[in-house]
This record gives sequence, structure tokens and C-alpha cells, in this order.
Amino acid sequence: LNFGNNVSGTKCVGCHAGHTQIKVPVNITESQFTNLSTSASTFASSTYNNSDARNVVDREARNKDLSVNWISNGGINENVELRWELPIDVREIKLYNVLPNSANQTNIQVTDCEIYLYYNEQVVQHVQITGALDVNGKSVFISPWKKINKLRVIVKSYTGLISGMSLSGIAEVETIARVNNYETVGISNQS
Repeated sequence: LNFGNNVSGTKCVGCHAGHTQIKVPVNITESQFTNLSTSASTFASSTYNNSDARNVVDREARNKDLSVNWISNGGINENVELRWELPIDVREIKLYNVLPNSANQTNIQVTDCEIYLYYNEQVVQHVQITGALDVNGKSVFISPWKKINKLRVIVKSYTGLISGMSLSGIAEVETIARVNNYETVGISNQS
């Protein structure tokens, strides 16, 4: 929601009200939440060609250039992981489908994913079915919020092609969350 040249290569650093066109939050709790995927380390079960797992957090989901997407070297059950050094409270995960582009023979439609949320390697929530992803983002709401430090997204089914081949992939994973205050500052009774 901010001015910038299209695909200018900038990195999201967590804009704040007053220096951005993002709406001012209605309360202090809302102001704590943002997309924390950009601060995650990323890992993938496989990658194709010059694809990179970091592409799922690069904030370029609406770009027809395939080099900004995570593309697996295979089909179903390929996965991408995001890991944080500090625990976060997650309330929404937003998954973006790769943009179709007839020029590079790409028309993939991810029809279902599975999501695992972890805290210290223990599963704290399992979302078995996400349904079809969208190029404008498919939201998966986590209620109540979960404290996590790792997230895994598994491609369960898809149709279509990427670069004319039967490969799976995801354009972007957004993690709408806040840093877990209790873990980072050790305060049990916040005022």
C-alpha cells in the first residue's frame, strides 16, 4: 500500500502508522500484528532451477516472473518451512497461488495445502485442508492465536503447470502475527 516502483527489489521491514498508507490500527493489540514472514528463515523440501525457499517471504506474490516464487522440484507433498528465532503469536496465514502466465506456460492452481504450526518442535495446530489458493491470497485464520516458532506448508494437490512442467509451488506465505511479548521480555503481568 505504499509508493514504490513495481518490483523495485525493496524488502518489507514492517512499516508503521504515520509513515505508510496502511490504516491506523483501532487499538494497541491490532497495532502489534503485521506480516512476520519476512523475518523468518526459510527451508524447502526441494527447489527447481533458480527457485529459492526465501521467495515465499519476498513480498512479490503478484509478479509473473517465476524467479520470485518458490517452485518445487516435484509435485504433491513438497513443502516449505518458515522458522523464527523468537516465538510469535500467529492469528492468520495467507497463502498466494503463483500468477498464471501463458508466455511461460504457467497455469498452476494449488487446490489444497496442509499446514503444521510448531512450538519447540511440538505440533500446536494442524490445518488439514486449506482449499484452493488464490493469486490475491487465501486466508487461514488461527483461533485462538497460537505461539509458534516454525510453520510448515505442504502442497497436497494442484492442477496445471509451471514452465510447461508438472511442478508445484507457492508464490508467497504471509504470517500475520506479533512477537510473543511474554517470551521476549519475561513479563508475566503486562500493564
